Amino acid sequence: MKRFFAFTLCFALIVLAGVVHATQQEESIVAVVNDEVITVEQFLARVLPKYTDISRTMQDIDPLFAEILLESEHGEKLFEEYERRVLEDMVDRLLLIQYAREIGIGADWQFIREQIDKSIHDTLEELEISYGEANAYYMLRGYIGGLETYADVVVWDLIYSDVRSKLQARVIQDVSVSDEEILQYYEENSDRFVAEAEKVRLKIMTFRTFSEAYEKWRTASRHPEPIKVFSESEGGYIERDFSLEDIRELNPDLVRLVFRETSGELVQSVVPFGDGYAIIYMVAYTPARMLTLEEATKEITAEILPLKRQTAWEEWKERVFEEFKENSLIEIYPVGE
Repeated sequence: MKRFFAFTLCFALIVLAGVVHATQQEESIVAVVNDEVITVEQFLARVLPKYTDISRTMQDIDPLFAEILLESEHGEKLFEEYERRVLEDMVDRLLLIQYAREIGIGADWQFIREQIDKSIHDTLEELEISYGEANAYYMLRGYIGGLETYADVVVWDLIYSDVRSKLQARVIQDVSVSDEEILQYYEENSDRFVAEAEKVRLKIMTFRTFSEAYEKWRTASRHPEPIKVFSESEGGYIERDFSLEDIRELNPDLVRLVFRETSGELVQSVVPFGDGYAIIYMVAYTPARMLTLEEATKEITAEILPLKRQTAWEEWKERVFEEFKENSLIEIYPVGE
């Protein structure tokens, strides 16, 4: 336990040492985005819980890796890159919220906060956990301000998710699938729209030995109406429809023999069948029935529309959002510099 505590403390000190300089320089600010600030406290609420989770397991999993991460230049660079990306993501999220606000899309921060506070209160009450205990737990998890900091993170995540969802809905609201696109997709993927799979109806007479099967096959092959040999057989036979998959399971070599556009024909050889042999009469072949364009339209639309909506959203981010970002006033104060 002492070893774990020392490792966790060392880990936290490394991170905190990196933010002291930025805190002193910019009065606890790590970024300014169009006159709105991202504070050191908000930033640490994102990174310290992750560091804490890592510190809980890393020493036991691989002490050497822990040593490299904590004491080497490579580890320091890894921290710096991770923190840079976290801050970049926080800036982008704030920018998106700002853009949405400009076009009339927002979230009720107070309502969301009240709901989160109520949820926390009800959960603690149900589990009979005191506020002080919960506060200490979240501080140990890496949330410097304890439960309050954790709640702030949850609220901001919910606000971002709500705003992003509303904004995305507006961006893609006019995206649709044209008749031409449906037709093109139908023609290029016609084999996917099978209403009923192809099948073949067979009469099959089975035997224990090849000689028995061959004798019956020779009789049938010489008969003007081979089907009557099956009907007159004392041993009986089976007759039913078989799918392509059925035949493959019975004998893959049968596929080329029976799945043909023909009917009323004796298979021209004795075939291995299960533990014995069989002679087969092809009663009828039914080709697959394809869905008509009208029948397939709903399925095609369901396939294409989500892709078109995702494409529209990605294009909007590359074109509109990036332009908004380029025209925004963004000042970054990297943690640790």
